[in-house]
Amino acid sequence: MFLVLGITVGYGFNALLAGIPNDWRWMIAIGAVLPSVALCIMVLPLIPESPRWTMLHGDRALAEDTLASLVGPDEAADMLRQWSSQDKHAGHVATWSEVLCAPEGHRRQALLAALGIAVFGICGGITITGNYAGMILASEMPKTTAYAWTVVFGVGRLFTLTISVFYGLDHFGR
Repeated sequence: MFLVLGITVGYGFNALLAGIPNDWRWMIAIGAVLPSVALCIMVLPLIPESPRWTMLHGDRALAEDTLASLVGPDEAADMLRQWSSQDKHAGHVATWSEVLCAPEGHRRQALLAALGIAVFGICGGITITGNYAGMILASEMPKTTAYAWTVVFGVGRLFTLTISVFYGLDHFGR
């Protein structure tokens, strides 16, 4: 969802910068460099250490504190108990052959479904169409209008994705 949001924001900046001399340079600077650097600088100090990682590396107290700050003390205690019981039964790391050639039918079906979605998504052309939408539309209409329509398409895509993700996950589950 955040990927689609970022693409839509990029469409918006493209629409704002259309017609400015050397607009492609501004588009690259605003769309790639500045947001990445600013986001990393702002968010990195706020990200807590992974509670699961700290617990696996022997610092249960820090894991409990971090987890309690994220989900509350009761749920944190339950999760830590669950992780402890999982760690006792863990130890086997799957090989690539076990992942790609899973003997269990449901795992093989899940892998094939994921690969099918990825391949057909690429073959369907949505990535190329999304990336070149402004140029495709600009061949048939003024450049500013074309970029404005890409913003409309992006907002529609974001709205549809947001509704389907939140409604779908709440209603149907994963």
